[in-house]
Amino acid sequence: MKLKKAPNKGVKSLPKDVREKMGFMSKGGAVKVKYKDGGSTPTENTMTKDIARQTAASGNQPNADYSGYKKPKTPKEVLEATEMSRLTSALKKAEIATKNMSLADMRKVAKTKGLYDDALSLAREDYQKEMDNRKG
Repeated sequence: MKLKKAPNKGVKSLPKDVREKMGFMSKGGAVKVKYKDGGSTPTENTMTKDIARQTAASGNQPNADYSGYKKPKTPKEVLEATEMSRLTSALKKAEIATKNMSLADMRKVAKTKGLYDDALSLAREDYQKEMDNRKG
């Protein structure tokens, strides 16, 4: 890959792989920042929770689309939410970590541990209650 022309003499003297990391590739390149031990960005360190909340609530995003906000869930979304909730509680009781687990992964683990059928029946009961509440 050809390198872009360096803007000064100091950059020219750097090794090729260092220049590539700096973004002097032929078409430019993003500088990849790695934080040790998954540290936070400087903005996260300096902004308190209050400031972050106020910034988010101040409407500083002119093109933000809030059309789906507070929109009622579809029956499928309600069923998935109740199933996720029931599977999470069943797996936690069995002392199985559920952090960052998708619904499909939870289903697989629950089936292998024999917890799926009970959790699914409870989830369907919750779903039915939710649908009955919507009707009136």
